[in-house]
Amino acid sequence: MVFCDINIFLSPKGGGIKTYHVRKAQWYAQMRPDDRYVTIQPARGKGIVQGPAENVLHVKLPGSKAGGNYRFFLSYAGVGEAMKALDVDVLEAGDPYLTARFGGAAPARLRTSFWHSDPQTAYFNLWAKQQGSHAWRGLAARLAGSWVHSHQKRFDLVWCASDWAANHLKSRGVPNVEVLPFGTDKGLFRPEVRSREWLSQFGVDLDRPVILYAGRLDREKGISVLMDGLKDLLDLPQAPQVLVSGRGFHSDFFENFQHPNYRYLGYFHEREDMARLYASCDLLVATCSVETFGLAILEALTCGLPTLSANDGGGAEVVLKSGAGALFQAGDPHDMVRQAGEFLDHAASHRQRAADFGASWPSWDDFFAGQHDRTVELLRERA
Repeated sequence: MVFCDINIFLSPKGGGIKTYHVRKAQWYAQMRPDDRYVTIQPARGKGIVQGPAENVLHVKLPGSKAGGNYRFFLSYAGVGEAMKALDVDVLEAGDPYLTARFGGAAPARLRTSFWHSDPQTAYFNLWAKQQGSHAWRGLAARLAGSWVHSHQKRFDLVWCASDWAANHLKSRGVPNVEVLPFGTDKGLFRPEVRSREWLSQFGVDLDRPVILYAGRLDREKGISVLMDGLKDLLDLPQAPQVLVSGRGFHSDFFENFQHPNYRYLGYFHEREDMARLYASCDLLVATCSVETFGLAILEALTCGLPTLSANDGGGAEVVLKSGAGALFQAGDPHDMVRQAGEFLDHAASHRQRAADFGASWPSWDDFFAGQHDRTVELLRERA
């Protein structure tokens, strides 16, 4: 069988979505050698790149720059031709825009979508509420949302990684929604990689608590909460140090911010380094209230790192399930600082609880096996 994923968010420097597709390619290479797994991605030119095994291919078709690391396909006709040539059995559309519009009628026996991003809460509503915005923006945001959701209604199955995301889609009239939480790489993200000595390379005092933010530095990630509350975090009575890892639109702010107990680490290319960073810090601060899952939060918890999260979205859902963290009022930097101050005093007692939660969570292999088996089941029902 041929399984094909199309996603404009899949880029060389991507975050959670890149992790998702890299792990999926590895799973098909190792566990399903008789199947074929293909990704179709917009790129600067055309070509086929061999994946980790002969049954994994990455097809690149012409695309135009869309901001950040992302590109749009110049023509979905070419995507359709590629799918016909591959004789695709199961399609997964990974972005909710033109790919979803194309995917609902794409040449495949089973058409599925993965709701990696919720544009209504992450983009449209934020745009409509901009300072000085007019009433017409609210109407435009609702119309944009209706357009996006109309495409999801055409799929045979829409995957969501959290109940939060699934409930949003169901409330908007999207049928055939099923929840399948992401897995984690337990061989990589584990508490045993903790090393305060490794952390010392960033010039921190190992005898004082270390707060970490790790993720994109963009508005939809709630990064303004960290920007507004950063100085007050550093001024807490526990004298914490703050490390920020990531990049995005607001990278300049974090690169230029000056404080003796603050370090900007930039982007970590190696996942092993991210695991060490998670495991070696004392508290993760996650500001995004519109995560459809919160993979970074899961990876941090699996490393034994307690988490303070905004109280909405899939990230909050993971923290609540773990029992190894706390929540603050989304969008409120003062509450973030207050909750961080209260939680730091007993964060260490939550490390084992976080690690135990991560150990009990399904692996990526469990996730992809469940996804594969469910799509095969649906195909057999149609036969």
